Amino acid sequence: MLFSLQLIESFYLGIVPRCYWKMGNFRVFIKSVRFTYRTKRRFIVFVTIFALTAAFVAFFVNTLDGYQTSNYLDQRGVFLLQSQDYNVTAGQGQALLNSIRNLNLDFELDDLQLYRYFDVDASLRIYSINISNPWLHPWVNPEVVLAGSYPNNEFEAMIPQGDMQVRATPNNIFVSSTVAVGSQFFFSNGSLTQFNNTDDVLKVSVSGTFDATNFGGAKRDSLWIFVDDTVFDKLVTLYAKNATTEVYTYAASVTVKTSGFIIPDANDYDNVAILKQQIETQILPNSAQYGVWEETAQTSSATVKKENRNRDVTSFGFAILGGILLVTLFSYLLSRFRQREIAILKAMGYAKSSIRLTLIAEILTTAMTGFITGMIAANGILLYLSLRDLNIVRRSAFLRLEAIGASFAIIVLVTLPGMVLATFRALRVSPMEAFRDRA
Repeated sequence: MLFSLQLIESFYLGIVPRCYWKMGNFRVFIKSVRFTYRTKRRFIVFVTIFALTAAFVAFFVNTLDGYQTSNYLDQRGVFLLQSQDYNVTAGQGQALLNSIRNLNLDFELDDLQLYRYFDVDASLRIYSINISNPWLHPWVNPEVVLAGSYPNNEFEAMIPQGDMQVRATPNNIFVSSTVAVGSQFFFSNGSLTQFNNTDDVLKVSVSGTFDATNFGGAKRDSLWIFVDDTVFDKLVTLYAKNATTEVYTYAASVTVKTSGFIIPDANDYDNVAILKQQIETQILPNSAQYGVWEETAQTSSATVKKENRNRDVTSFGFAILGGILLVTLFSYLLSRFRQREIAILKAMGYAKSSIRLTLIAEILTTAMTGFITGMIAANGILLYLSLRDLNIVRRSAFLRLEAIGASFAIIVLVTLPGMVLATFRALRVSPMEAFRDRA
């Protein structure tokens, strides 16, 4: 906690130009920061309150952010899977998406994404992903990254994590091949090597590894590389594969246009349920035209989504309201606890602006210390739960930066009513009345 206070003081000193350090009001501000934690017991109580508020708000913001990220597809559409390898060609997959697009629906569809693969030989399989909209794929997205990062451009790729990465030599002798973040592959004339560095080859770098549990836990005897659609199409051409019959489909995602802001509304969930029912009854049974797919499209029920949405929005609202009430109560108590000090400052001739800065400095310092403490505690809890349940550290084991940033903004926002109340009460304090009350 002392480290947090020193960090906050350094932050204040860092954002203010050195020429202002000796100005009266800023000296009052810094002295107030140092004075904040002299009454340790009271300071710890209020920091704990701010830490709990910040952690709760961050958890809820993290949950709401999931509606745009990890839960994006489940909230807005369906995920379709082939029943097993080589059951659906790329041509059949595209025909399926065209038929879904032509369904007689009372709402508009948004994204229709096909995920494909092909085998270069027994030792190498290439999969396609869409890096421009990663949340359309529930299995390969930034949430499941274990090392490195999700691809930022078309010439970066992902590979599954672990000892399942085994590669065959041209003589069909299987050898272990450690492929890690930073590894580079050079595709040229139908061959794969990590050592060729000429300018006439297609180069792809491994940006990250991910948890491929959903692709099956059996040990594979081939190397899997996940590349963006644009590079995938180039590799199909490079290896002279027929794009409709020699390339296969392993999954597809379909989403509906939503009217809700950030979070879909009840009608959107009903539309997703209708889409699911139409696909399962009118599209998937036609295996001759579309190939063999899993009989059920993956998505949660509309009722469950509505209940979760109402719970999350209500909880977030109460978290904000509770934060405002707690901070306002803290500010009210602060103006009472500091009544004598404020009276002394007035008696010494301090300006109202200096007194106002004194209270603002104490409120901000307490809030910032609580915020930092709350973020450390929240991330620690998520990390513990991830290690306990999954035995691995995934990106989801930590709060998203967006959630931390939003939590910080909200904590600053909820302090504003308290600041107004504290400064209003402070400036009404009469030195004579304050000393008489303390006598």
